[in-house]
Amino acid sequence: MFFYIAQIAMSAVVVLVSTTLVTFGKLVSPVVAAVFLISLISSFIVTARLLYHTYEEAVQIWTLALATLFGLVIGWFAAPLVLSTYSLSEKRHDCFTNLESIRDSIELYRTQNGSLPPFLIGGTASGAPEQSSDPLIKSGVIVSYGINPYGMPDDFITWPIPPLSRFVFADKRPCYVGIDLIQELQTELGDPYAAGKSGLSRFGVGTNAPDLIIGNVLADPRFEATSFGYEAWGGGRIGSGGMPWIPGMFFYKAWKDASGDEHYVLGAYGSFYIEGYDILGPAPEGIRLGSDDAGNGCPLRIDDGGRIIVGNPDGIKDGVIYVLTDKGEWTPEGITQHERGWYESKGKPVTDGDAGDEVAPAMGDDEESKPPSDQEWEDSPLLN
Repeated sequence: MFFYIAQIAMSAVVVLVSTTLVTFGKLVSPVVAAVFLISLISSFIVTARLLYHTYEEAVQIWTLALATLFGLVIGWFAAPLVLSTYSLSEKRHDCFTNLESIRDSIELYRTQNGSLPPFLIGGTASGAPEQSSDPLIKSGVIVSYGINPYGMPDDFITWPIPPLSRFVFADKRPCYVGIDLIQELQTELGDPYAAGKSGLSRFGVGTNAPDLIIGNVLADPRFEATSFGYEAWGGGRIGSGGMPWIPGMFFYKAWKDASGDEHYVLGAYGSFYIEGYDILGPAPEGIRLGSDDAGNGCPLRIDDGGRIIVGNPDGIKDGVIYVLTDKGEWTPEGITQHERGWYESKGKPVTDGDAGDEVAPAMGDDEESKPPSDQEWEDSPLLN
């Protein structure tokens, strides 16, 4: 009996070691399976040898072989489960799904209202939906935004990145943000959409939502409702903890070009272990699409031809891992353009120049001095 207990203990150690390695991101699924396979075989061979030399023929080898096979089956099926628990690949996929869901909701809103929502706040209603400040929730297009895949039910955060984690794969490490920590962050920075302050909770904290909900972290000073935001652009340090961005959240900017056509850019933030795209930088003169009064955190620039281009790199990665626009999916190499239903079938890539929008000619300070109110979307272009 002692040897069987020792055998089980050794298997438990193998599970513990493998789980720890997966946590640090060093293992991928085939490697996890190999670790279980080799370790379990070795442990059972050692145990069998000890048993044989102790009791000789009193112990039948077939029982040990059966136990070994049973252990291998458990290890084989346990490996993917352990991996999926800690893998960032699943969380990244959930970020993509959340952003595509918002994109679909934006298009539905445009179909119902004839225009894009001028801004988004995110979260979920903390009272009657019609009293919400978020256009998608207020109009009934959605009830709540999606669940943040990096959310944890307590005060927890995987920032700063542990030194050991910097030497391992980027897509297999855990990345978590605690709900309690987000609530403390909202209180510290004075978020107007913190629990109990309005009919909307930006991150779902303080409502009936059991999970952390995704929210828009970038401000839009053009509108009073979105004049507050988080410094989630390159080099930003959010709160006393100094986070560069909040994993799983999103940003949204909408504007009109010179011809009156409406456009938007929508981006999702990934884990702390992925630097992501360099898409945000100081707003060019005349573009009022920055995320603070100084114009920081603008996802647009003006090219040599005087056209608005999505992507405003400043040399610092912003942690944005997925970007959608009204024209298609954006990457630093260009926009993948699609026909109607573009998200169902990929189209051909186009250059930034082909995807740009001409800047409206009127950019006077007089017109810029008073940003349009929330109700003036159709009467006043967002870009003057």
